[in-house]
Amino acid sequence: MDTTTLVVILSIVAGVVPTIFYLLLLWLADRHEKEPLMLLVATFVWGAVPAIILAVILEEIFGVPLYVWSLQGAELISSSIVAPLVEESVKALAVAILYLLFRREFDGILDGIIYGALVGLGFAMTENVAYFLRSFGSGGWEQWTTTVLVRSLFFGLTHALYTGIVGASFGAARLTRSRRQRYALLLAGWLIAAALHAFHNGTMGLWGALLPAIAADWMGLLALVVLLFVARRREMIWIREELKEEVALGVLAPEDYAALPSLRARFRIYRQHYRQGGRRQASAWHYLTQLASDLAFKKRHLQVREDAATRASVARLRTEISRVQASLGRLKITDPVCPNCGHTGRAGSQFCTRCGTPLGTFTHQGG
Repeated sequence: MDTTTLVVILSIVAGVVPTIFYLLLLWLADRHEKEPLMLLVATFVWGAVPAIILAVILEEIFGVPLYVWSLQGAELISSSIVAPLVEESVKALAVAILYLLFRREFDGILDGIIYGALVGLGFAMTENVAYFLRSFGSGGWEQWTTTVLVRSLFFGLTHALYTGIVGASFGAARLTRSRRQRYALLLAGWLIAAALHAFHNGTMGLWGALLPAIAADWMGLLALVVLLFVARRREMIWIREELKEEVALGVLAPEDYAALPSLRARFRIYRQHYRQGGRRQASAWHYLTQLASDLAFKKRHLQVREDAATRASVARLRTEISRVQASLGRLKITDPVCPNCGHTGRAGSQFCTRCGTPLGTFTHQGG
C-alpha cells in the first residue's frame, strides 16, 4: 500500500470514528421519544455533503473581492467573518427545513439541539477529513498527527455546538406563541452561533492560540449540555402533566402512566413484558412509550397554538395507544362516543362518522 492511499484511509478513519462516538451520545441523550431514524440520517447527511459543498461555493464567491483588496487581510477576514456567517447559514438551513416540513417531529428545545448537533457533526466529519489530508501534504506525519488530535479531541464538537445553538433556538420558537418572539429567538440563536464560530476562527487565525478557543468552545458546550438536560427534565414534567388526563379518559392504564416519566421504571416494565411475552410483547410496550410521549408533546403544542393538524394527531395517537394497550391486556376497548354530537362509533375510529369531530375521548373498561 502506497503512502497516499494509507493517508486517505487513516484520514477517513480519524474523521469517522470520533463522529460515531458523538452520534451515539446524541442518540442516548434523546430518551423520551426517539426521532425517526431516516430523518436523523438525512439531517446528518445534509451536514456532511450538501452543506459542505454549498459553504465552499459561497465562501469562494464572497472571498473574491477580499483577495482583490488585500491577500493578508483577506485570509483573516475570510476565516473569521465570511466562513462563520456562511457556514452557520447553510447549516441552519437544514434545521429550518426540518422545522417547516417536519413540524410534527420537532417537539421542542431537546429535538432542536439533537437535529442541530447532527448537522454540525456531519459538517465537521467531512471538513476534518479534508483538513487531515491537507495537513499531511504540508507537514508530513507529524503535522497530520497534530491536526487529528486537535480537531478530533479539542474541537471535535465545535460545529455540533454552533448548530446545536441554532437548533435550540428553533426548538424554543416552536414553543412560543408570539411571532415576534419566534423571529427574535431564531435571529439570536444564529447570531450567537456565528459569533462563537467567528471568535474561534479569529483567535486561531490572529494569534494561533489554542487555549482561548478551547476555553470558549468548551464553555459553550457545557452551557449547551446543561440546556439539554434542563429541556429533557422539562419534557419529563410534560409527560407527567399531559398524560394524567389520559388515565381519567381510559386511554392509558395507571401502571403505565406511573412508569412513563422514569427511564428506570420503563426498563423494568420492558423486562417484565419480555419475560412474559418475548420480544414482540416487549417491543409493543416500547412502542407504547413512544406513542404516549408523542401524545404528551402534541397536547403541549396545542396549548401554545391551536392547530387542526395537531388536534387530529392527538386523536390518532389516542386511538393507537388504546389499541396497543388492549394488545398488552391493559385495557379493553369499547365503542367510542363522539364528545360533540354523542354518536357512538366503531372501536378504532379516529373521527365521528356523523359530524367529523376527532374522537379524542374514548370509553374503556378495565381488562
